[in-house]
Amino acid sequence: MTTATRERALPIKAFDLRGVGRRAGWDITESHSDDGTTVQLLLSTDDDRTVFDLTWSSKTSTSRPRMKAKTATVHGEDRPDMTYTDIAAYIADHPTPIPELSPYDFMEMVVFQHKVEWERSFPYAWSNYGPKFEDPALAEYEAVRWKFSRLYSHYKPKVLAWREKVGGEKACDLHNAHVDEERQRREDACLFGIRCTDGYVITCDTEESRGRQAAYMAENAGKGWREPASLLHREVPGGEWTEVPV
Repeated sequence: MTTATRERALPIKAFDLRGVGRRAGWDITESHSDDGTTVQLLLSTDDDRTVFDLTWSSKTSTSRPRMKAKTATVHGEDRPDMTYTDIAAYIADHPTPIPELSPYDFMEMVVFQHKVEWERSFPYAWSNYGPKFEDPALAEYEAVRWKFSRLYSHYKPKVLAWREKVGGEKACDLHNAHVDEERQRREDACLFGIRCTDGYVITCDTEESRGRQAAYMAENAGKGWREPASLLHREVPGGEWTEVPV
C-alpha cells in the first residue's frame, strides 16, 4: 500500500497535515497568534505556486481544535473544493526530490550512520555529530532535524548496502580516511591559529577565539601543557601563515 493510498484512507484533520508535509519534504511554516489561540500552517512547493494555507483554533482545556480557514492553491489555481484528505493525498503524491549526494557528502552520511549505531539514538547523534555537507544546497538539511531525518531515511539503506559491498575492513579504512579529510578541510578553512613552542599548530575559527585560547595557554604556562610561541593569520583558506611572536 502506498503512502498516498494510506493517507486517503485516514480521516485527515488540518493539524495532521504537518506530518504529511514533512514526510513529503514540503516547505512548512507554522505560526501562532500572540495569545496562543490560533495556529496557521503553510505548506508549499513548486516555487510557491502550490500552497495550502490552514488556520485553526488551538486546543484548550474545554474544547478541541476547531478549523477557522482553509485555502488551497494548486499550480496557481484556487481549489476551494479540496478537503483535508484531498490535500493530504496531493502532498503524499507529490514529494519533493531527494537531493543527490556527492562522494564526500555520502561519506558524511556513512560517518553519521555509524554515530547513530554507536549512540543508539538518532536525535542525540544529530544534535552532537550532525554531518557537515560540502554542498551548500544541503545546509537546510543540516539545520532542520525533520528535513535531515527524511534525507537520512532515504540514504540509510544505501549506506548499509555500501558497507556490505565493500566489506567491513575496507569500509572502516574509508570511514577513517574521510574523518581525516573532514578534519583537514576544517583546519584549512581556519584563518587564525597558534603555533606552539613544540611546533604544533592549533587552528581557530575567529581572531577572538584565538585570543581566548592564547590567553588560556599563557595563564597555564609551566604546567606541562603546550605553550604559545606565535599567533598565526592567513588571508585565504589553506594559505601560508603569517606569524607574530607572542
